[in-house]
Formats: sequence, C-alpha cells, structure tokens
Amino acid sequence: MQHTVIALVLAIIIIGGGGYLLIQNKETSHTDEQNHMEEGGSYEDVMEKKDGDAMMEASAADVTFDLTGKNFSFSEKEIRVKKGQKVTVNFTSESGFHDWIVDEFNAATDRVNSGGSSSVTFVADQEGEFEYYCSVGSHRALGMVGTLIVE
Repeated sequence: MQHTVIALVLAIIIIGGGGYLLIQNKETSHTDEQNHMEEGGSYEDVMEKKDGDAMMEASAADVTFDLTGKNFSFSEKEIRVKKGQKVTVNFTSESGFHDWIVDEFNAATDRVNSGGSSSVTFVADQEGEFEYYCSVGSHRALGMVGTLIVE
C-alpha cells in the first residue's frame, strides 16, 4: 500500500512538472511571437520560423557601409549583402563633388562636396548584381562605379 501511494505521488509530480513546462514553453513562444510582431515582423515571418525554415529575419540583419569617393573611384568596388537586409550607406566625398546611387533600389545619397557626407538606407529586397555609381557629370563613364551583390 505504501509503495502504491509513493508511486501515485511521484506520478502526480512528474505529470504536474511536465504540464508546467509545457505551459511555460507556450508562454515563452507566444512572448517571442508577440515581440517579433511588435518589432515590425509579419505573421508570415513567425510561421516561417515555426516551420523551421532558415529564412533570415530582415530586422536582425541590418548592415552599414562607410564609403568614400574621390575623382573617379569609390573606396569599395564591391558590396555584398543578404536579401532582406536593411542597408545603410554612409557616403563621404574625399575630394570633388559626388554622390552614391543604385537605381534598382531607388537609393541615392545627396551630392556632396569635398569633406561632405550623406547617408541612404534601403532594403535589399531582390537578389542579383546591381551597379552603383556617381551621377555627377561623366563620373560614371570615367569609372566611378561599383557592384552591389545581393545574395
């Protein structure tokens, strides 16, 4: 009889503990989903994460590049980002009057003189290779170009 009571008490403790852990896990999962939605994530993002897809959450992958320009080149000939990333380009002119543009993302800094700077932020929402360039005069034709690669 005493063994039966002990077994019954242990069973209640084990079942109760399992139930508690299950409830805690659901509450944590709900909180994570709610936080993601409050940060601008979508319901589809949450479902993709729950389904185990290796989709990258855009807000978790912001990138910033500091570029300079001079007659007639950029400090970086190639920039690589992941699809869905929010990209910020901080552009400074070392010498001359320049800007930084990539048409496919409608992204452009202001034109700035030597020592001046301007920034632009955009979402890299399509894969491929895209030319960025300076739109001042014939700077593009003179080689003031680079490649934005979105993987």
